[in-house]
Amino acid sequence: SGAWTTGGNWNGASAPNNLGIANVRHVAGGNQTAVLSADTTIWELNVSGDGGQAMTVQIDSGQTLTTFAGVNIEPGGAIHLAGSTIDTQYIEILGGTLSGSGSIKTGSGPIPGQVENRVGIVSPGDGVGTLEIEGRFSNGIDGTLEIELGGTVVDTEFDQLLVEGTTSLAGTLDVSLVDLGSGLFDPQVGDLFEILTATEG
Repeated sequence: SGAWTTGGNWNGASAPNNLGIANVRHVAGGNQTAVLSADTTIWELNVSGDGGQAMTVQIDSGQTLTTFAGVNIEPGGAIHLAGSTIDTQYIEILGGTLSGSGSIKTGSGPIPGQVENRVGIVSPGDGVGTLEIEGRFSNGIDGTLEIELGGTVVDTEFDQLLVEGTTSLAGTLDVSLVDLGSGLFDPQVGDLFEILTATEG
């Protein structure tokens, strides 16, 4: 656990730069978090846990992580956006978790990229909130989309995934009810929750 920018936290004298492949691996102890609190550009990012222990990359509010290649979230790995941005060619979820509020920009110029949940979890919201994806979103047959409902007001009381592009949906929709301060939400017949939109269908 520690700051991304601290060189001593890496196998090298400094944090990776725009030519570096950043492998953020759990190595010992309990769950760990690498905190990215400044705009950062790297070539590629791979995140993974180990032996049931999670390794999380947390991107702090207002910060952007840019990769020239892609992002791979492997088993036990997690990326959490706290009002932040990932600008990458693609994200593949291969057993890990993508969560939080903010925006994900994929592809290069007019060519869209993709967030592909092959076998993992996509969980919009930092608590309850909205995750935006520019590019395609694919939820595979072994992928899970987690949505929290705490009321009927979008963004502040239930999660939403907004896709500026196309979606391909399979797998599992896992909905949970949450308490936002006035007790566990009790949805009523007729309540409507627009949890996912896609501008191109």
